[in-house]
Amino acid sequence: MSRHRSRTARPWQRLLTALLAVLTIGTAATVPVTPAYAADGPVVVNTDTLRDGLFSAYMRSRTNGKEGLRHLFLSTYLYGYRQKNPGVSQSTLLKRLVSMDAYYTSNMGADDVDRSVYKYAMKLLELSALHPEAAAISPVIKMFVEETLGAQMSANGAMLDEITAAQFQYAFFNQAHGIQDRLWGLVAQQGRTDADFTHAWDAYFGTRYTISAAASQDQLMADPIVGTFVNTQALLDHAQNSNAFEAEARRMLQQLLAEVNARTVAAAESAAEVNLYFPVQGANPDLAEQQRREQEAAERQQWLDSAAAGVHLLATLVSFADPRVAEVVAGTGRAALQIASAVNAFLPALASKGLAAALTSMSGIGLAANVLGAIQGLLPLFGEAQPTIEDIILDQLQALREQVHDLTQQMHDRFDRVESALIEIYDTLNARFDEVLKLQNATRAQLARITKELAELTKKVDFWGQALYFDRQSQEKLVVEEVINQYASYRTRTNGRELTFEEYYAQVSKLQFAATNRSVNVPMAAPAGAGDPATILGLYGFNGSVAYLNDYARRNLGLTTAATQVPAIEYWLLAADGYRVLLAQNPERAKDVVGVTDQVLASGEAIQDAVRLFSQPRPEGSPERLNPMFTRLVDDYRATGFAIVQRLHAIRDAQQQYRWGYTMFGRPDQSVEKPAAEQAAISSCGAGSVPQRSRPANVVSLDLQPMWVAVAGRPNTPATVCYLAEWVNVTGPEDPDGTRPYTRNADLQVTFQVQQQWDPGQPPVVAREWKKVYPYGRIEQYYPPNRGSGQSFVISPVQAMNTGWVSTYKAQFEQSAAYDNSSEPYLRQRVRDWLYQQAGQYYTNVVKELTTPGEPLYDLSAQLTERVRLLQAYTKLGFATSVRQDELMSLHLFGSARIPSELGGSQVLAPFLQARDNYCERVDGDGACVVRKQGDPDPRAGQSPKLVPCTWAEYNDPIERCLNWMVDYRSTQLRQRLETASVRLATVPGYTEGIPEVDDVLQSIRIAETVAKT
Repeated sequence: MSRHRSRTARPWQRLLTALLAVLTIGTAATVPVTPAYAADGPVVVNTDTLRDGLFSAYMRSRTNGKEGLRHLFLSTYLYGYRQKNPGVSQSTLLKRLVSMDAYYTSNMGADDVDRSVYKYAMKLLELSALHPEAAAISPVIKMFVEETLGAQMSANGAMLDEITAAQFQYAFFNQAHGIQDRLWGLVAQQGRTDADFTHAWDAYFGTRYTISAAASQDQLMADPIVGTFVNTQALLDHAQNSNAFEAEARRMLQQLLAEVNARTVAAAESAAEVNLYFPVQGANPDLAEQQRREQEAAERQQWLDSAAAGVHLLATLVSFADPRVAEVVAGTGRAALQIASAVNAFLPALASKGLAAALTSMSGIGLAANVLGAIQGLLPLFGEAQPTIEDIILDQLQALREQVHDLTQQMHDRFDRVESALIEIYDTLNARFDEVLKLQNATRAQLARITKELAELTKKVDFWGQALYFDRQSQEKLVVEEVINQYASYRTRTNGRELTFEEYYAQVSKLQFAATNRSVNVPMAAPAGAGDPATILGLYGFNGSVAYLNDYARRNLGLTTAATQVPAIEYWLLAADGYRVLLAQNPERAKDVVGVTDQVLASGEAIQDAVRLFSQPRPEGSPERLNPMFTRLVDDYRATGFAIVQRLHAIRDAQQQYRWGYTMFGRPDQSVEKPAAEQAAISSCGAGSVPQRSRPANVVSLDLQPMWVAVAGRPNTPATVCYLAEWVNVTGPEDPDGTRPYTRNADLQVTFQVQQQWDPGQPPVVAREWKKVYPYGRIEQYYPPNRGSGQSFVISPVQAMNTGWVSTYKAQFEQSAAYDNSSEPYLRQRVRDWLYQQAGQYYTNVVKELTTPGEPLYDLSAQLTERVRLLQAYTKLGFATSVRQDELMSLHLFGSARIPSELGGSQVLAPFLQARDNYCERVDGDGACVVRKQGDPDPRAGQSPKLVPCTWAEYNDPIERCLNWMVDYRSTQLRQRLETASVRLATVPGYTEGIPEVDDVLQSIRIAETVAKT
């Protein structure tokens, strides 16, 4: 298959171009330095810091992906072990390193290796904390935990309302960059002074990476890979003049980000190409195509990871001249790389179209979240403490905002079809970004508010949950937020003061009580057995209705296992994640607390146990693996949808009066059954026994199609071709007395008509008329009786035609009869108005029944919507991972091609309402459609293609037929995707469903608890 690569700039390309422009302007212009760093003076370089940075850049440029993380953790273990055991020998250090590597290997399953880098890092951290010798390396592990699991999720220290599992994952990009440099820097520091450590590290890693932990600055500067990104010597050559130093740094930064930009362009073009050839509802790529795209993305990511090391090294160098400019370099560089990495990671997901890459690739929701995270990372650049830099980059940031807007438009195409909530996220993000730019020198309070609003978007990106907190719910949530906002990062807020044990215990107890008690009770969680699904899910959301849904499934859907005290998921996440932060930040206090963590963990496990019941597959050997509960849900939906279709058929048939020879949804000239040929013999238009006449060739009716449509569809509306013969131009005595002879002379007028009866008791409508007058002569001779002078006679028009029609009159009629069809437009209008009123009345009746409580369609539509609400809830909970990765599953449940209902926007009523308005100018007080007098109404006109996507020709109601197709096709596709997910759940070792965010928080709490106890 040939591939055409578009040269049109993609939104990702323009976004990175704008970021490059930001950095170019922000650093290439004359940036005023802070007073402590005077222009023109020498740059003071800390050689130890530089060497550590060079070593970190060297290692990060080579330790890419999961293997690189593993080697980082092993090096961290070696460093921690050495700190605790300064006197052990080189051989002992090496043996411990080999043992730790084997420990990681023996405790890593195939599913761990296949997961994302973030998940893999958390697994390594968990294993490190659980290792029997964890106490030996506790200081460095505690540092690792606090700088990741205990890190604040916002660059604006006090704003922690946004602590959610999602932000932790998407903030991990920035945190991981910083912690890698810290840890490699520690290895470099130890290597400078500890020969045994260096020998052990070199023996295990040095030969592999051709470097020593004690490598000199000159050796590291000579590295060609690091030199690809940053020429350290070129910068040092300008160290005597800070202006020249900064100018050289700007040039390198521009070059580096241009290279990032180029790779983002390539990734975006590949993504666009895959999207073009393999849309959501289209052909699937073969295995070779998937592997090609995965390899392409892997190679590009390796370069991006190395570039990230270059950004950090360059920021380190710039910090010697001006630390503030170094922050801008690091922050904007990370934002550019995060977006580039997100676009690149999205490519394998596109190429696999869902489940094939579910464990390793980034879903569409993840791509949106990473773009959001990158922009959040830029927010600190707008604060009041940095007016000079902001003034310089403001114009370029306005251009960046335009590129984000373009990205929004690009997202409309694919993501709106899969999950329409993403569009709201992007629209709100753009609005907040606009506000930042208008604020210019934003105050801390202004940035705090905007950060919080962006955090709300993060929650939607993360869990897609939109639980509604009313009154008491808001108060319960506020209690938790107050604890987090007041006590998270307490040392930072209080200039180093530690929480006392009593203070710590009081606050974590509040969070534990919220996670384990408040979360399972009203008003946060719906009680089992209370209320109908629409009311309960509308009030509590599916996140707060797990126990209710379990009870409902046991009563109605065949679920057999009970789950009662189940926390409201979002509320639990808020409380448990806050608990995680306090635990990770206060390990010395946490180690003396007993049992609290176990309770928080148990409540989270209760969530996972409960939601996994919803997706538990059938046992091996079953004809299908999708469980009976979901089978029943889909079957119930289909049955209700088809019942709606059957009811629509009944309304249609009644309106059409069960006459099948026409369709009221067609045009007045539609094809209907009619005589195959013009009738040969024509009857008289009058009553009585009158001979038929052979039809003149010019007398035709079959081409008058609307008339025949009325014959087919309208009762008691016959069409007739008939003739009239009459005398005209009669001469003779007007009132003879009968006593004298007389004669009358006349002309013969022959008329043929095409007529149709419309109004009972009224004359028919004459659509066409042909007339001819023949000179005739004497038609009557009269002799008085008893005069004996001659024979009287009278000739009727019929007798005159009998003698001359075939021989003379017919031919003359065909040649010169006068033709009058002035009434034909009237007939056509009558047919048009009747036909379109039929369709308009049908749609009027449908709309009335759909909107009138107690009517069949109203009840069925409500039932259909309830079925969809349940399918969405059970799928989001039971198949939480699959629904995020499988685009087709999400498409048919939440996207623009979702199974029809009235949930999330009208898909049943709205198309019928539009069709009614297409036909009816208004509906009168009696409920009758007053048909529009002009044009040819079309039920599909003005319809949203999302609601009526069917474009094929349709004989009957196209709206009903499209609804029928959507119910059938989309529910079938949904069931197939659910079956695929169930098969994977049943057959892939180590794969489980459950709420990913809950898993992340549970794992993080276990790690932090283990570290605290060591």
